[in-house]
Amino acid sequence: MSGFERPYWLQAALSARSTPLRAEPLTGDPDVHRPAIGQVRVLQHMDLRTPADRLGLIVDVDEHLATASVLLVSPLVEYRTAVDYLVEPAASASRMPLVVECDLRGAVWFAQLGQRVGMCDAGLAAQLDAVGGGALPDDIGLSQAGFGLPARDKRDQRWAWKLAELDALNVLTHECDERLVDADERLPDGREGLNVVDPMLFTEFAEASPAPLGDLIGLLDLVAEAPVFMPVPALESLDALMSQSSPDVQLALLPLLQAGLSGASLGQIEGPAAEWSYERPGAIGDDALAQAIVASASPGSRYASLVTAEKVWAGNEGEGPVPPHIEVSGVSRIQIHLRFIDQEQREAA
Repeated sequence: MSGFERPYWLQAALSARSTPLRAEPLTGDPDVHRPAIGQVRVLQHMDLRTPADRLGLIVDVDEHLATASVLLVSPLVEYRTAVDYLVEPAASASRMPLVVECDLRGAVWFAQLGQRVGMCDAGLAAQLDAVGGGALPDDIGLSQAGFGLPARDKRDQRWAWKLAELDALNVLTHECDERLVDADERLPDGREGLNVVDPMLFTEFAEASPAPLGDLIGLLDLVAEAPVFMPVPALESLDALMSQSSPDVQLALLPLLQAGLSGASLGQIEGPAAEWSYERPGAIGDDALAQAIVASASPGSRYASLVTAEKVWAGNEGEGPVPPHIEVSGVSRIQIHLRFIDQEQREAA
């Protein structure tokens, strides 16, 4: 026998390991940056000064709340327990085997989702999420061979590893988790969320004929119940709308103008550099709006609402409105929730 012949089982194992990475996701995900079930993404802390980056498998997405539910993912496959599932590169389009920790689940804001490093089938993500909820692998079509052995007691080094993994998850997800269970729409420390008016909102109202009074009434109701801030471009658009409106409409909009003028200093902000993480064709004053939100938010704020209307985002229907976020260089991220005033009016009717 000339040369070295590999046993068939070794050849099969090597072939599986050398499977080329897929250039496209396994499911129909046209935009690799848009959160989707099955993505393996880098998870980042909202405070840029906290080096807490980890990996997470997205198992649920809520576009309205701009949040994603994730299972923690680790490359330490040798540590997997009975609730940790081994995913090979061929099944995840990642560069290495990964272990999905089914029992470690939390919620993160879209602002925390970094680079996509892999993508598995959405059905597999749902199965792993079910295991974390108590389902037996055999009952949902998963092979038990993909899981490790139970960590029986504290003498098993995987016990301490699992506790450290739980701490790592809590660091990343506790702020978003707390907000999701907070029924009164307040931030985790009790502060009201910041509402900032989209500069394009009044421009859209001014171009409509007649002006959508129902949406304007909804905005007035919002002003009455919570602080609302308007950057200078929004005030300019409101002034233009009032100049072409009837006296009755002008009178109705007066409280809105007064509320906006109380925060008129938001137009010219000198502070930390901030940029929108998205591009919206036709938008005006995006830089000023970003600076206004950063300057208006209380120290440590992670969440704010951009009060806008669905019609302002016309043309993006195919992709859907992706809630943007702001990154303040060297300090923190602020998740921006798109609050559609016209949608709220329809739901209240």
